[in-house]
This record gives sequence, C-alpha cells and structure tokens, in this order.
Amino acid sequence: MKNELHERLRTNFTSRQYMIADEFEIYYYSDESFTPSNNHSHTYYELYFFINGDIDFLIGNNSYHLIPGDMVIIPPGIKHHAVARENSNRYQRIVFWVQESFYERLVSESTDYEYAFKKAAKDNIYIYHNFSSIEEKLFDLVQENTGERYGSASRIKIVIDDLILSINRIIYERDNQLKSVRNNDIYSSILTYINTHLTEPILIDDLAREFYISKAHISHTFKKNSGISVHQYITKKRLALFREALIENGEITPTYLHCGFNDYSSFYRAFKNEYGISPNEYKIELLRHKPTKKTE
Repeated sequence: MKNELHERLRTNFTSRQYMIADEFEIYYYSDESFTPSNNHSHTYYELYFFINGDIDFLIGNNSYHLIPGDMVIIPPGIKHHAVARENSNRYQRIVFWVQESFYERLVSESTDYEYAFKKAAKDNIYIYHNFSSIEEKLFDLVQENTGERYGSASRIKIVIDDLILSINRIIYERDNQLKSVRNNDIYSSILTYINTHLTEPILIDDLAREFYISKAHISHTFKKNSGISVHQYITKKRLALFREALIENGEITPTYLHCGFNDYSSFYRAFKNEYGISPNEYKIELLRHKPTKKTE
C-alpha cells in the first residue's frame, strides 16, 4: 500500500537545476536508469534523501558512496553531482530545494531551524547516515505539495516546520551525545593519568599536551564531571594518599614529599583546609588510637 502511494507521487526526472518556485520545491524520483548530470551548484539549499541505487555523491573534491537512508545537505554555491556505479539498480531519491530567503524567514522565527544547515555551510559537513526516520515526513510533504486536499497550503507550512526541525534536532542530539561520550572518555583518561602520576609534578599544561586538547577544555570537562577543579582533585588525592602512608611510617616530613607535595607550607595549608586540624595534630590523634602490639 505504501509503495503504491509512493509510486503515485513519483515525478518524471528533469535535468533543470534552477528553481521556479518562490519558497521550495520537492520531488520524488524513481528511475529505472541513471541520468547523469554535470557538476553544478545552486543559489538555494538542496536536501537530498537517498532511498535506493548504487550512487557516489561528489561534493567539492570529495566523493561519498551513499547507502539507503543517507541524507545530504548542500548549501548554496557548493559544487556537486551524483555518479552511478551500476545502472541496473532502480535509482530512488527525494530532492528538496529551499530558497535562501525562505530558509532565512524560518531562522528569523527560531534559530532551532539552522543547526544542520550552519554545519553544512560553515563546517563543510554534508552527509548524514541513518536518516530513514524522516522518509515519511518527506513523502508527506510531497503528497501535500502535489495534492489538492482541503487545507494543503496551511498544512505544508506545518509539515516543513516539522521536517526541518526534526532534521536539526536529530543532528544536534547526535552531536551532543557524541560530545558527551568523548568528554566522558577524556575525563576517565585524565583520572587514570592523575592517579598513575600522583606522586609526580602534574600541571594542567602537562595534561593538555598528553591529551592534545586545550587547558580550557580540560578545566571545563573536569569541573562538569567532578564539581571541582583539576588542582583541587589532585590535592585531595594526595592528601588521602598521605593519610594512608602516615599510618604505615608515622613520619610527616618524608611522607608529604613522597605524596607529591613540593613544600611543607603548601602541604600544611591544604591539610588544614581539608581536615580542620594540622598534620601534626592528626598524627597525634592517629598515634593515640593506633593499637599497640602486645609483648609476650
């Protein structure tokens, strides 16, 4: 049933590469054979949704082999064209053209409409995989645009809003989920590095060089995950290490140095701020409660 409806919505392919509508044009093409087109660019945005075929899509100097469900966003002025690998496969795709002025009106209503298009225009990111979830939204728009049902003109605006917002939402959420994963990986790696090198000098510059990221990014990631700064975390870990070591040897001076502190004054301030008593007071309390060995 769905395939029959889609077939009724099919448009005969035209090689026209300019818009005749003021706002948008959308076409569903389903061809037995591939008709090549020259490398070209537009004065408008093109959203290309790949359904079936054996196609390489060339954008600028890069070639991308498309798989069903791929979506391509092509900004104005970017050279592109499709190249067939095999002519035996039915070539199916939906092409959605959007005038810049129409897109800008959408963005003036809300910047939520621009995320994916800005990534294409500014970051040169054009290809997105696994976008099958928008296929029915595209066919819905094709149907409204070609039909004569009551309220089609009003509903087209709703469908376009939903379609473009859905595209931006999916890409934004994928990007930020990936960033979250990367940040968690970075955070975990930093913790491992600190714990491994706790008794050695550790500066945030060292971490930046080790992980090839900026000091600002390290500070932001660490504060977001732990609630404290890198320096505070290192200090807390060294103080905990000192307390454990003091139980074994009972000597303050060599112990704090072995735990990564450079001088007694900074160690003393950190210890007093953390535990409310001096290192020596802590040692006295520790010895007072330390069990004595029984002699026979």
